[in-house]
Amino acid sequence: LALLAALLGSALAPTLPLVWLALEGAVLATALLTGLDEAPGAREAAWRALMVSAVGLAPALCATVLLASTTEAGALDHLRVVRVAFLFAVAGLGAVAGLAPVHAWRGHVASATSAPLAALLTIALPMSAVGALLRVHALAVPMLGSTWPHTTLAVAGLLALLVAVPFVLVQDDARR
Repeated sequence: LALLAALLGSALAPTLPLVWLALEGAVLATALLTGLDEAPGAREAAWRALMVSAVGLAPALCATVLLASTTEAGALDHLRVVRVAFLFAVAGLGAVAGLAPVHAWRGHVASATSAPLAALLTIALPMSAVGALLRVHALAVPMLGSTWPHTTLAVAGLLALLVAVPFVLVQDDARR
């Protein structure tokens, strides 16, 4: 219930700091639910999910703080700060979403938990992180124009695909 509440909170939160807080709650609930599962390797998977997601959410928090400092002051000329914040958001929220090169933890966690929890971890949590990234994108486009944020997202997506394809080709476990 806590995981569902946090995921719903990340979608309905009115401000970016509350979105970050809801995603952090979802990560903590994910680690707790994974660790409580009695499947073999569940505790190791919970620890891995907690560490990678927490490390991923740290740059996302930096992005949130940087964007708040530029939007609250009304200074739209802080283009470098907004660009750095957008890069932090892509890196941090991309790690939570499972973009390559930090994508391997997601399959490990999903294979060590029950099927319903694995479904939530592979669908709902990444989509919440992508939704948060789209909110950051919506804040960055009026300040930077559409070219730079779109190019950054396209490069990050192509890089993730190029890194992930070899892993997909050699994978033999369907749940990973």
